[in-house]
Amino acid sequence: MLPLLICLIGVATAGASTATLFSAAIDEDKSRLKQIVNVQARLMEAVAKFDVEHGEAAHPDGSFVATMGQIVDAHKSLGGFGETGEFVIGKLINGEIAILQKPRFDGDVNFQVPPFIPEPMQRALNGETGEIIAIDYKGNQVLASYASVGILNIGLVAKIDTDEVYQPFIISGTIIAVLTLLMIVVGVYASRKFSVPFAQLEKSQTRFNKSQEFANIGTWDWNVKTGELYWSDRIAPLFGYKKDELETTYDNFVGSIHPDDRQMVTDAVTACVETGAEYNIEHRTLWPDGTVHWLHESGDVVRDDAGSPLNMLGVVQDITERKSMQEQLIQSSKMATLGEMATGVAHELNQPLNVIRMAVGNLKNKLKNNKLDVDHLNDKLNKVDSMVERAASIIDHMRIFGRTAASDTEPLIPVNIINGAMGLMGEQLRLANIDVTTTADEEDNLILGNQIQIEQVLLNLLTNARDAMKDNNGNKHIMFKVNSDDDSECVSIEVEDSGGGIDPEHLPRIFEPFYTTKEVGQGTGLGLSISYGIIAEMGGRIEAENTATGAKFIITLPARKRERAA
Repeated sequence: MLPLLICLIGVATAGASTATLFSAAIDEDKSRLKQIVNVQARLMEAVAKFDVEHGEAAHPDGSFVATMGQIVDAHKSLGGFGETGEFVIGKLINGEIAILQKPRFDGDVNFQVPPFIPEPMQRALNGETGEIIAIDYKGNQVLASYASVGILNIGLVAKIDTDEVYQPFIISGTIIAVLTLLMIVVGVYASRKFSVPFAQLEKSQTRFNKSQEFANIGTWDWNVKTGELYWSDRIAPLFGYKKDELETTYDNFVGSIHPDDRQMVTDAVTACVETGAEYNIEHRTLWPDGTVHWLHESGDVVRDDAGSPLNMLGVVQDITERKSMQEQLIQSSKMATLGEMATGVAHELNQPLNVIRMAVGNLKNKLKNNKLDVDHLNDKLNKVDSMVERAASIIDHMRIFGRTAASDTEPLIPVNIINGAMGLMGEQLRLANIDVTTTADEEDNLILGNQIQIEQVLLNLLTNARDAMKDNNGNKHIMFKVNSDDDSECVSIEVEDSGGGIDPEHLPRIFEPFYTTKEVGQGTGLGLSISYGIIAEMGGRIEAENTATGAKFIITLPARKRERAA
């Protein structure tokens, strides 16, 4: 019976893994379709908002036709995705749903009423957003994601046939079913002949490994008591090695982690084993070719009846591409901030230039009247040198700020970060008649973070505060306050303004992407969302609350104690 039992266990494991991967693949397809349709919808909204402001006079038929013309041109160029993926645009015309769909209706802005309206489009035009499995106009079952573009009163659907999604797993399921029957027969035969047929088990394992490779996921199982470690064939490639190049040991796992992340990962493993803390982390891995990649790992511990740890199991996945997109988004936001501050920085540079011009003019008058003495000359030259140094410092700081920030964290002085942000935006605030004050505890501990990225967060908060106070005829002020919390080993930076605060209805959602309380064309809704992500990546948090006169944002980051002189 033992050979038969082994066969059945192998089949059950392969079936369960395939089912798990099937569920993960469906979720991934849903997420992909949702991202596609939401990105398209938001881009359409952005184009529409722009045309409302700038296209009415430029286009004789109005901003809607101008916008739809751009959308149709872009829609024609979309080749779909996969073998059956399609984009569909719909609009209510005289109470009926009309469809603009490239495979069915070519031409310009040509909405036509089809005989059958699929449910996803009905929901999109009803103002809903989501995913659904439904029947499309061809009578095929599709996985669809839908969204509403409210400003244009149109609906957008991205869909793909479920047959295309299910096909790899139908094949795998058929193979597993065949293997199940075959392995049972072999198991019965082996049980009768007292032999162990390992060939079929190896085939099952091969199928299992192929399924993991298809999903780009690696699995591992670590025996906490013996230290023995198993990982699937997909693990080694995730660390930059060929399947058989990396010996399966815990030391090799730790050695493949980026040196700056090793302590964090080993601490997370220890906490999960000893206290049951969640093991769900992102970390870098250093490949043999010197390149850096990002991995996401999650796992849990299996314990005996007494609660003692037996095994730790988990999965790992490469997220390098996703991290790269996040960095690009942060960099784009930073460059947008620099562009917005250009006028203010020009004023910031004008002050030292005016001082230099006055000093030179004074020296020329003295020279012309033969009244120039060495002490006066030296005093003016020192002033010119000081102003040149100040201007160079402003330009140099803008140059450094514009670079792509490294992902490493380092000990930083909070007040220096505030001063850096004020160096780029202080003149704008002065011209807006906004007073800025900074207070810090005597116990001014260091924080662990990335200075350029924290400055980016502060600049976003300063910009929002300035905009909130633009119509304020009373006292305009921004207060920075640095607090050191020795108990929680954290340092907080508070930014408080007198701009009237945030509507309580909006307060819970201000960190959501694309959510903005500003007027159309005045904001992307990404600033606070990106700021939230930056602080979270550094192991901190950012919160918002209202005060008696305005809004207050609290940034909390891990602290690093200063080394005191003996």
